[in-house]
Amino acid sequence: MANTATGWFKLAKDSNTMFVGCFTLSNPTKDVITLAGKLGAPIEQCESAQATLTYGDVKDLEGAHEVNHADFGSYVSLSLDNGVRINGALNNQVTSVHTSAKGTWISNQV
Repeated sequence: MANTATGWFKLAKDSNTMFVGCFTLSNPTKDVITLAGKLGAPIEQCESAQATLTYGDVKDLEGAHEVNHADFGSYVSLSLDNGVRINGALNNQVTSVHTSAKGTWISNQV
């Protein structure tokens, strides 16, 4: 896992389980990649304005994936089934929660 991208992560408006993370890749075309999904347990509204996506190959950012670990507190930390990770400090601290999730990658070329 040598590649990183910056972006943000937050819960969908008026939801305590639906989430979205959006990242701009550092490839020549500056592709925008989004992970949208649903947490296995509800959490308080939160967001990370500066989250980091860590991945091995851009092909890791395709299709549906299980999120084996989704941890929240003062940070968000997601670990996907293929080794991809999303980490970032939350703008507001929430009650610590450890859960799982499912998410799907959406690629938007700009």
